[in-house]
Amino acid sequence: MIVFVRHGEAESYTDKKRPGLSEAGKNQIKSSLQKIAALCPNQIISSPTPRAYESALIIAGALGLPLKINKALAAIDTSEADVAGFLKAIETSRIPWQIYWKEIGWPGLETYEAYVSRIAPAIKAIIAKRRQTVIVGHSEMYQIIAAGYGINVALDAHVENACVIVFK
Repeated sequence: MIVFVRHGEAESYTDKKRPGLSEAGKNQIKSSLQKIAALCPNQIISSPTPRAYESALIIAGALGLPLKINKALAAIDTSEADVAGFLKAIETSRIPWQIYWKEIGWPGLETYEAYVSRIAPAIKAIIAKRRQTVIVGHSEMYQIIAAGYGINVALDAHVENACVIVFK
């Protein structure tokens, strides 16, 4: 069983900076703890991106579980991108960001294909181990986990902050 938990609300995103959790985001994750605990996971694997890592630390600390960081699960690489310009282009186009990212792309932003090539093998390896695992990550990760279970999910499917989705 895989339990996917999207990170809590992040602090304001600034160009070239990966934000951590806001106070609201910390509270969102704390509110999901009872549901996660009821699923009896035995490990937590997290993206190294601050908002996911901080979410995973809250979960691991509350449940007394080991936490592993998997660099392949990191958020989309924006290190070379004009993030503010990308966000403005999305707002202007009114195209969901995931579709814009996949179909149009943006200079300096990791491509959809590169992201899937990086993350899918890591997800498949986690699924193959058949452990009760919590994966803490990012909304775009949800579709890749679902695909590992043979479930087709729309790329622009909305995943709320701190949501808990179970795959069996």
